[in-house]
Amino acid sequence: MVLRVCVIFACAPVALSAQTADPSPPIWPQTFHATLFQNRSGNLAIVDLWYDWPGGRNLNLIHSQQDDQGGVNQGPLYDIEWQNGTTYYFRPMMQTCKPIEMGVGILTPDWLNGAKYLGTEIVDLYNCTVWAKANFITYYAEIGTNRPVKWTFFDGMTEHLIVYEPNTTASSSTWQLPRYCFDKESSWKSADMQTMKNHETVPKVVELAKSSRAHASEIDNFEAFPGHPQIRAIFTRMIRQSLHTRIHMYGTGAPTILAELRLGPNPK
Repeated sequence: MVLRVCVIFACAPVALSAQTADPSPPIWPQTFHATLFQNRSGNLAIVDLWYDWPGGRNLNLIHSQQDDQGGVNQGPLYDIEWQNGTTYYFRPMMQTCKPIEMGVGILTPDWLNGAKYLGTEIVDLYNCTVWAKANFITYYAEIGTNRPVKWTFFDGMTEHLIVYEPNTTASSSTWQLPRYCFDKESSWKSADMQTMKNHETVPKVVELAKSSRAHASEIDNFEAFPGHPQIRAIFTRMIRQSLHTRIHMYGTGAPTILAELRLGPNPK
């Protein structure tokens, strides 16, 4: 009888530890395709996401409910990101292309390492683990499979995964940049884009994103950067034109957050 009691109490701490241990954050497959339902403050879109870590590239093909502007149908927006830090936004229907130097490459498969575990929640009929990373994104993954289910950005934009196909990638032609992306007159004909390209604020922001893995507090003085109100106004107009949310991040001091998401947390 004494032996049985001892065995029970000896095992109790082990069982308790197993119950309280947090799960490991999800790791993305090397390649996958997902179809997302995106809601940004009522601006709805269907997004085809292609992630290709070995190829060093990531594509968001955005079919917005409000693709038209001024009564003109602009067609889908392609957002192709490359590991060298360059992103191209282009619309084949309009033959417009806007390259942006983001300063950092695509997300790594283990970009959720270091995320805070928030517990479990039923989302879109899936029983999910919930993770928060860099005060920027809340990520929901199915328990047992780690299938991504939903993520919510700091600005309230949500994306629900409708289709998820791991270990697949787009055809080579899908990644091909159109010729007009390399036509300087076409690529930079927008006055806003020319200002962004040349303005002294932008190199400082990009350099900060490249060099800093610290927290957002390091850019509390972002308001002091020369010309900042002008750049903020430009980005605001770009947001209204339905460009990708990551452009929005510059307006809230998120280059550092972007760097942390893509490069990892601040090393100790």
